[in-house]
Amino acid sequence: MAAQRSALWPHGTLAALGAAAGAFLVGLLLLLAIRSGTGWPDPAALNLAVLVLLLASLAPLVLCLLDFLAANRAVVGSTWFNLDLSRVAPSPAPAAIETVFVPANLGQPGELVSDSAPMEIMDALRRASGQPFAIIDIADGSAWWVTRLLAFSAGAQRRGAPEAIVFTGSRGGLPGRFLGWAPPAAVLERILADRPVYRARYDGAVRIARFLDLFGRMDVPGLALPGEVMRYATPPTDYRDLGAAALEQIVMDRLAQIGIDAEGSLEQPPDRLTLARLHALFDPVLVTESSDTGSPAAARVEALLKTPWPFLALTEDGAFRAMVRRSDAERALLAQLVAQSARGA
Repeated sequence: MAAQRSALWPHGTLAALGAAAGAFLVGLLLLLAIRSGTGWPDPAALNLAVLVLLLASLAPLVLCLLDFLAANRAVVGSTWFNLDLSRVAPSPAPAAIETVFVPANLGQPGELVSDSAPMEIMDALRRASGQPFAIIDIADGSAWWVTRLLAFSAGAQRRGAPEAIVFTGSRGGLPGRFLGWAPPAAVLERILADRPVYRARYDGAVRIARFLDLFGRMDVPGLALPGEVMRYATPPTDYRDLGAAALEQIVMDRLAQIGIDAEGSLEQPPDRLTLARLHALFDPVLVTESSDTGSPAAARVEALLKTPWPFLALTEDGAFRAMVRRSDAERALLAQLVAQSARGA
């Protein structure tokens, strides 16, 4: 089975031969160099050292052989030793990492100055930053706005977590369908590249947040905060104690604010994150590969081992269920193979 073969030696027979020969040659040269410099090993022990080196260098070929035997469900044994690979079965998917469902839209529309919306986005980011994944459910296209996703992805990139944003929504009249996932940095960059005004408002928010963090609490005669910064340094929107975390709140406010430029508020009307808008924005960076929990075990294992991405979505009849790390899956499968071999010994 291809999935199991890649669990031990994923590079093929020729690569195994080359690796074994190369390892033996490098080891032999190193052994001769040590003997030339130190006199060890002495002539009596040299043959034994070369034999040990030869056996160690055969490891890639042994792994390749085990892959072949497992693929053919072979039984190898004698009176003293028995290795039954006919009982090696595909491992179930490793336990899924806990995910965080993010509240739709992260607050109320309008200028975010004194209402609760800034705290809602901060609370959502705090919860999501403790988990590897955050789920954005766009539902039927009315739950999320692109502006709010911009603020969330900006905060996620700044915090370094979550590592991936998972998009779910309605498709074909069925809710909770898996639509794809992408890193927050990729989501943010795609939104900023979509409209020049998005990038201009975001860049302004970054500039204000840095200025506020550096000089907001300084009491220096003659130093006055610029007007655009003072907006966020006086009640009821005093963000000076938030440090770098003020960025997301300032981003949301500037996206909704009237009077910054000729565009006015970018949330009147809102840029709704519909299914069509999602694909238009993120198709170049959206990973849609998934593994269905109802498929045969061998197919699930193969999907986990063959994915080129660090994560794989698990679905059930198209509905999102969980995310797993590829590295975790590989370790779990290798551990099961070792355990199966030990039981057959």
